[in-house]
Amino acid sequence: MDQTAHWLIELRLEGGRLPRGPVADVVEAALFDPQMCDGCGVLIAKHEKAVSMIVVEDWRTLRLHRECYATWDALRSALERGDQGRGV
Repeated sequence: MDQTAHWLIELRLEGGRLPRGPVADVVEAALFDPQMCDGCGVLIAKHEKAVSMIVVEDWRTLRLHRECYATWDALRSALERGDQGRGV
């Protein structure tokens, strides 16, 4: 993952556009139609694996590239522990 995508995910997490709380029904699968990644904003192509989940807080659905999901999860966990999240 490039640094720009990491930075965007961090900004969206800190700004509330990505959830900090729990998610449900985390599923990894290919998408039938390309969709935008809620993490980095880049299209998730048909041949790429996407991670889809439901945000418990407001029941919205998120779709992320596999790598964006891993970054989001690491940053979210760091924030829960009280770390700054920078450099994860």
